Amino acid sequence: MFKHRFDQALMPDAEATVEDEKLPLDAALEKLSLDDDARLPSYVLNVPVVVSSDSDATSDEENDVKFKFPEDSFNNPRDFIRLLPSEETVANKKKKNHRRGMIGPEKLLPDGGPVIWDSGAEKVLSTLSFTAFSRDDSRDAYKRLKVVFGLNKMRSLSSARNGALQKSVNSFKYTGVTSRKFGFFWDGIWQKKSNGGWQEITYEEARAFYKQLKHQNRLVAKKFRAEIEKSRGHMVPYREIRDAIKNHQHTSDLVRGSRSDNNPLVYLVFFDGDVVSANSAFSEYDKIVSCAEKSPPAVISGGYLVVEKENPLMDLGVEIDLVVRHATAQYIKAGVYYPEPNTLVIVGLDKDTVLENFSDGTLDYETPKEMPLLMKKVQVARHINA
Repeated sequence: MFKHRFDQALMPDAEATVEDEKLPLDAALEKLSLDDDARLPSYVLNVPVVVSSDSDATSDEENDVKFKFPEDSFNNPRDFIRLLPSEETVANKKKKNHRRGMIGPEKLLPDGGPVIWDSGAEKVLSTLSFTAFSRDDSRDAYKRLKVVFGLNKMRSLSSARNGALQKSVNSFKYTGVTSRKFGFFWDGIWQKKSNGGWQEITYEEARAFYKQLKHQNRLVAKKFRAEIEKSRGHMVPYREIRDAIKNHQHTSDLVRGSRSDNNPLVYLVFFDGDVVSANSAFSEYDKIVSCAEKSPPAVISGGYLVVEKENPLMDLGVEIDLVVRHATAQYIKAGVYYPEPNTLVIVGLDKDTVLENFSDGTLDYETPKEMPLLMKKVQVARHINA
């Protein structure tokens, strides 16, 4: 649950020093008058939403004989095909695997087909439509709020389960908040047993094995798929998922559409799909921007709280963390962890997205730490002395 505890939350960049001669963007922003309500910023949210499968059924598919497998491999399929485990024993030593899956090139857009009404995106839109701004704000404030959803899931061996992604992209609910959606798959790291070890293979080869197994025994194939795809969380490409949304045409279109002669300021807002209340945070962001003495802050972060009724210690721990971050940010603005669920980065006046990426080019990382990577790049690229 997001909560605008700005007496304790993190506002790290409101007083950051900017070397204007090196940064035309902020030099231009500094000349803007920010005491006019018409100059309040627009907000374009990037929200990743994980799509679960709506069906456990198996589809009727033709057998795939492009690949040949040993006949005995179908007797114990899990001993022959697997997803890279989070940990394994190699040479009598435990080894943790940190490699992440890869996002596929295909992007799904609404096609007018079947829908899933509770895809997750609609819940976020409903929440935002009631809680993004204060009740004291006009409903017109919501015209400055736009959302891009990146619906994603690991590509399953089952085409029936993969169909849930397109259905989720097709879903729609009118809430008064402008939104766009697209979907994409990411592939897990598939391996097969070869010469006593595990050899990496393509998704296509793994799926061919599954289809041949299903052709022999549908129940065994169903159990095999369910068991093997259950453990995949360690392979989620978190950084790359955020980049896919940030760099998508929908984000660019909504940023450009948000701009006008009287309202050139746009913040890209990095959000999460499990928000239960925005708690009028965007009204507070309006105040921060309008009260800026010089240029608008390059980065704003309001922090977040969690809702864990069965674990009050977690609630308390997160709240204490907010206090510590706020105290730290007063003296060392770059010395705090900017949270992924609630951080805003200003978009350059001549740009249509934030150019800096979350990914550093590698798919081998233990902890995502998306925002610290992005913040370092933003700080360097924009010559922010924090």
